[in-house]
Amino acid sequence: MTAVYLQKRGISPALRRRYVDSNWLESVGRGAYKRPGDSVDWLGGVHTLQTQLKMTVHPGGKTALALKGSSHFVPLGPAGAFLFGKRGDRLPKWFTEYHWPEKVLYKPTALFEGDLSKYMTDHKHKELGIRIASRELAFLEMLYHLPARQGFMEAFSIMENLATLRPKVVQKLLEMCRSVKVKRLFLFLAQRAEHPWFKKLNTADLDLGKGKRMIIKHGVLDKTYAITVPKELTG
Repeated sequence: MTAVYLQKRGISPALRRRYVDSNWLESVGRGAYKRPGDSVDWLGGVHTLQTQLKMTVHPGGKTALALKGSSHFVPLGPAGAFLFGKRGDRLPKWFTEYHWPEKVLYKPTALFEGDLSKYMTDHKHKELGIRIASRELAFLEMLYHLPARQGFMEAFSIMENLATLRPKVVQKLLEMCRSVKVKRLFLFLAQRAEHPWFKKLNTADLDLGKGKRMIIKHGVLDKTYAITVPKELTG
């Protein structure tokens, strides 16, 4: 529970201090509280960000794919979690300074233009409902981190498991995506995986920019999308 949430329910700062002193509430950093004895995790923190602070922050990328059961490559333990949000959305200190067991990486971006709310999906965590990226959105978000925090071959392996993506959703998200790199990577991987839904995309409507893009060093240039890719994916 955030201080803002409690204030709206008539619990003043003085009353909050009294509750803490009486062991009815326990501070979770500056500006957030929990019941004594309750354990909290980062997903519970995200629930609070979404429901009490109305932020766009959501589990995305590989984390959302793992939560949706679409990837066995991403453990949901100490390996960490990827959060995304709109540029300008800053996480409160109580979230960033809390010692979550997992490393939480948050990236506010302008990767997409427009409202992404319809491309989210519900995820049940204990008794909490959390909005996370759909598989289509999550994979595009994952490519944002390639190659710095995302391996190329791992991305292809995950793409191979995404045989049931919705082409209409993919098309719309590609049209909304501002990153030429992400769009070219997505189309290359999808075409290489030979999923049936790829043939339903209208790539002529997509702005793929001009010129070559070096995605990885010492890669081979794919002439269709003008990006450097691993040699293993050019056969």
